[in-house]
Amino acid sequence: MKTVKSLYKRALRIPNVDLADTWKSYLEFAGENIDDEIQAAHEASTNAMKEISKYELKLAETDDSIDAFYEYLNFEKGQLSDYLEN
Repeated sequence: MKTVKSLYKRALRIPNVDLADTWKSYLEFAGENIDDEIQAAHEASTNAMKEISKYELKLAETDDSIDAFYEYLNFEKGQLSDYLEN
């Protein structure tokens, strides 16, 4: 059980398009015993996905994708800097 919780924690702390499905699966697994750290990881990843989605959508919708790509890249570089500082 500890290993499964660890896998969910790892999966839910990484922003990705399947985050909602993974969270739903975790809730079914955990029942009423939701781990606070896993919930916090999910909330942080969900918030990050909201930001990432803005850049992904802009890349998909624009004809001038190189500028959109550089905006996205600068955003990610900022995220990495924030991560390394904490």
